[in-house]
Amino acid sequence: MSIAHGGMNPRTSAKAEPKGKKEIDHLAVSEAVNGGHTVTHHFQGFEHPPEGPHVFAASDQVVEVPEGHVLHHIAKHLNIPHTVIGADDPEEEQLEEKIAPGIHAKVTKAEAAE
Repeated sequence: MSIAHGGMNPRTSAKAEPKGKKEIDHLAVSEAVNGGHTVTHHFQGFEHPPEGPHVFAASDQVVEVPEGHVLHHIAKHLNIPHTVIGADDPEEEQLEEKIAPGIHAKVTKAEAAE
């Protein structure tokens, strides 16, 4: 098939199919070399590749997080300086122990080793 001067190639002129909605599947968070953290966004569907890593510098700033909130859980396990606001929830710790027996003892031991 020849294409006339100035013409469009019919094989490439079709519109691309729209990508699916860009929805977060999960975030991967890890400690960074700079003492902070990196976050990579992973999306549902193969059409959207992961984005990141987004690098966050280490900080001595203490943040307030609500007891039992997902941010409290993340701050606790990533050693992010934080203070807890709200009442203690022993059910969360009981659930964590049920899911991962000995997790709190391991975290306490690791914190003591630092």
